[in-house]
Amino acid sequence: MPSEWVGPAPRGIIDIKDKKLEILAVIQRVGLPYTPINVGCWFQVWVPKIPSGRSNHAHSSYIDDRIIGDGNRKFGLTDLVDIRKYVAQIISDARTLNRRVFAYT
Repeated sequence: MPSEWVGPAPRGIIDIKDKKLEILAVIQRVGLPYTPINVGCWFQVWVPKIPSGRSNHAHSSYIDDRIIGDGNRKFGLTDLVDIRKYVAQIISDARTLNRRVFAYT
């Protein structure tokens, strides 16, 4: 179960994602079973800044809060409490073998 914590991105954008794709390619090439699981962003670390400044105390310094395009892009958020439940269900389901899974709250 290779880690997918970086999230979706095409090659050449995020170095660590490129490394993860290389590792997955090796896993696939040698025939090992795999299930990459992406749980999106965590509610607990994604706190957007709002114009009033009332969320500044909870805003993580490493979160990029820029709005891209018109701001109408969907993305997944997951509560940390749910991740273990999702992973247990995913790895016990034979349909997920050798497939990517996106799980979110």
